[in-house]
This record gives sequence, structure tokens and C-alpha cells, in this order.
Amino acid sequence: MKKLILTVLASIALTGAAFAQNYSIGVTGTALYYDASGTETTKSSAEKNNKSDSGVAPIPSLFIETELDTGATIGLDIIPFGAKVADGSMNADDDAETSGTNKVDVNFKNHVTLYVESPVDTQLDGSYIKFGIST
Repeated sequence: MKKLILTVLASIALTGAAFAQNYSIGVTGTALYYDASGTETTKSSAEKNNKSDSGVAPIPSLFIETELDTGATIGLDIIPFGAKVADGSMNADDDAETSGTNKVDVNFKNHVTLYVESPVDTQLDGSYIKFGIST
């Protein structure tokens, strides 16, 4: 993962030096809304236990991007740490092997997005389409 990030950053930096590109570097913030639910069926009684949770989690990130001659923007967005989004627990169980409290955590860790933004000709100024791949 670190090699991939360093390779992409080095490629952008070397391309920029060769063509005198301008770069934007900064910090972004995202408010992530989540709504999750799950069902657990116990072994011996076939009892179904439901649990759901929803909420908002703030997630900051770092980015570097450059604009190409075509008007498109290519960039890299990194969450350089773990961000805990939610957690939960359930203790309704009838099996001796899994008795007690069952816990779950939802985390983002070292999340990286490589993206391309392309302007779109619409009635709204500044409209664009964004394509990306995340790990």
C-alpha cells in the first residue's frame, strides 16, 4: 500500500516537473451518514435477534491534485489513519461457544482514492463528473 502511494505521488511530481504543472494540496472533511442493520439467528432456539444503528461520522483526509491540459483533474485522496465510524454489541445468545457479548466495530484504515474529475457542460456552472477507485 505504501509503495503504491509513493509511486503515484512520485509520478505526479515528476510529471509536474517536466510540464510545469500546478498542484493543489489540502485537507478535506467528509460527514459520512450510515444506516446499518443485521440479524443473528441463535443455534438451538432459532430465535432471531435484530440490531440496527445509524449516525454521522466525521472523516478528514489529505489530497493532492493537478489539472491536465484537457481541463480534467487527477488527484489522490488519503485518509492516513483509522477512522472509527460505528460500533455495537449484542448479548442475546444461547450457544455455549459464543455466549457473552458479541461486539462489532466499523473502521476505515489507510483509505486511498485515486480519482479523475472532468468538467461537464450543463446549465449549472462548475458541474463535473468524478470517477475514482478506492482501496
